[in-house]
Amino acid sequence: MSNWCSNHVKFEGSGANIHSLLGELRKLEKENKKTGLGVRPSEEGDLRYMFSLYIDDDLFFFESKWVPANDSLKFLAKKHRVTLENSYYEPGMMLYGKWTSDGETEKDISLDRKDWASVTAEDEEASHFIYNGKEYECEEDALDLILQEKLK
Repeated sequence: MSNWCSNHVKFEGSGANIHSLLGELRKLEKENKKTGLGVRPSEEGDLRYMFSLYIDDDLFFFESKWVPANDSLKFLAKKHRVTLENSYYEPGMMLYGKWTSDGETEKDISLDRKDWASVTAEDEEASHFIYNGKEYECEEDALDLILQEKLK
């Protein structure tokens, strides 16, 4: 069974390009709801499948197996001439980062194992997490703080 990687995608571009992107994403969402087998934006290439798609006016959320589906997102960014920013999280494989692409260039800032190890669970049930002596209710809050420090 696969681990699920959460992908939260923001997009920027001209109104027409965003409209075109949203149209394609809604088609993919509809196809995924119909089959439940996952979708990808092209049958060509080695693109990753996207599952459980949710689309809003300025946010696109989906899950992928094991790792972020940045290859599929880069394809979409290039096709629709937009910039996509994917914030991804898969705790089982210690993946947490922010990836950006305009279809040509891409940038990926992610946490390494040392970063993950700096966040500790307060107790076995992991109801609170500790980072730099401060307590967080959610592991993602602490990981996001570390990522923001890396982005500076």
